Amino acid sequence: MERFQIDGHGQRFGYWTNEATALLQGSLQPIYRIPKSRKRNHEADDVFLKDTIEAAAWCQLQSFTDHVSLPMVIGMEGAEQQAALAELKSVDRSCPEESPNRIEPFQFVFNSKDYEMFCVEMFDRRKLKVFASWE
Repeated sequence: MERFQIDGHGQRFGYWTNEATALLQGSLQPIYRIPKSRKRNHEADDVFLKDTIEAAAWCQLQSFTDHVSLPMVIGMEGAEQQAALAELKSVDRSCPEESPNRIEPFQFVFNSKDYEMFCVEMFDRRKLKVFASWE
């Protein structure tokens, strides 16, 4: 590390400053930068909630032939959403039909024609994980 000054263009260590020189000589203590801790958005972390919100946004842009019931979780506050997610996570994945009350806040309800259009868009094209049923 011979050159600390820039004598011309393109010098190899031209980016070193006086602070770097002092740091290398031991007369300056290094400053450690600790990244800010970021608050994690648990709402966005959960796949079911994120996909349900995306699917509901898509439904609001569509014109369906009959009434569509959007999931109740869309209108819930953050704490209520987290409680509903905790209930949903406690459902046995092999038999979700045994716990309809836990799935209900995340469920879209359609008539048969709209249900088919919804499933093609959400499951086949977008690959989202949502709950849907028809009357």
